[in-house]
Amino acid sequence: MITALSIENYALIEKLSVNFSSGFTVITGETGAGKSILLGALGLILGNRADLSALKNSNEKCVIEAHFSISSYQLQDFFVANDLDYDAETIIRREILPSGKSRAFINDTPVNLSELQALGARLIDVHSQHETQALNDDDFQFQLVDAVAGNIEIVTTYQHTLKAYRKAQTTLQEKQVARAQAFQEQDYHSFLWEELVAAQLVAGSQEEMESQLEKLTHVELIQTQLAKVLSALQSESFGVVDQLKDSKNALSKIASFSPEYHLLLTRISSVLIEIDDIAAELQQGAEELQADPETLQNLQDQLQTIYTLQKKHQVQTIDALLEIQESLQSKMVSLTTLDEEIVQLEQEVSWYLQELEQLAQTLTQNRQAAVGPLVGEMQQIVANLGMPNA
Repeated sequence: MITALSIENYALIEKLSVNFSSGFTVITGETGAGKSILLGALGLILGNRADLSALKNSNEKCVIEAHFSISSYQLQDFFVANDLDYDAETIIRREILPSGKSRAFINDTPVNLSELQALGARLIDVHSQHETQALNDDDFQFQLVDAVAGNIEIVTTYQHTLKAYRKAQTTLQEKQVARAQAFQEQDYHSFLWEELVAAQLVAGSQEEMESQLEKLTHVELIQTQLAKVLSALQSESFGVVDQLKDSKNALSKIASFSPEYHLLLTRISSVLIEIDDIAAELQQGAEELQADPETLQNLQDQLQTIYTLQKKHQVQTIDALLEIQESLQSKMVSLTTLDEEIVQLEQEVSWYLQELEQLAQTLTQNRQAAVGPLVGEMQQIVANLGMPNA
């Protein structure tokens, strides 16, 4: 019900506030007292068109605000459907600007006139000489019949079931679209996945293969240079190792004479050990390094496959390719999951539809049974008002 109405700068009204208490409120007055102005302002709250002639002062805006207590009106679904903030104490405000533009707000949220009209029609019923809005409204007529038929609980159940049915149906349609799209892409995803699997990718192996490829590609140069280094280290008389050994022997003869000589002996001994280790590793590397055309070709083929895949998927590492491989596998698995979800949703939609059909049948039967007595009673009422043929 409306609990308060305030009007500013409208018609003859500069500023007015009216509070309505529970019960029956009557506003009386002789012709010209302004009763119709209040109804006109209320009509703007209901979404009627406005023009500049409604402004008392054309340089200031007109503001009309109405407060409604709607806790028993069951309008939550309307507010959700129109993306509005629901409040049991709802405020509707209409503004007419000096420019001629009009603005409307429901709980401080801007709305268009159609939304305002839809809500206003469910808040206020205007009865005038030639206009009784509610009697022409299908929803009101059904509410009246359902009240007589005792259908209120069934209607509520039907509404909740219908809402769940539509939600399930929408979800089903979305899943079907997703499945159709996934099905179209499945062959391509499967091809990409199989291509990656066939490459037998191993995380971190690319650097090792590239290093091995470099060795095998330049095996002769490497062998030549290793031999040169080994000759410099190990050749008799002039090799670094023999020279260091002679230096060590010379220092060992005088090391006891001074701490300084002893320290030099220790350092040259360490150098000799390090040089021996280097020579041993070079010798082992030279012996292990052999020309292997078959391995070289395999490495070149493997790396070329990796480079091609990296370019195709626009990544730089094997790890990134493995992530793509896992993602493709998940997409193929999700298609199976979508099939299962669609089957479940189809069963759910079918169940809701059967429930709706049963509820609708019960509603129809109850309404048909209630119409006869309701028509007879209404005819009797209007006959008593002096309208026997109504």
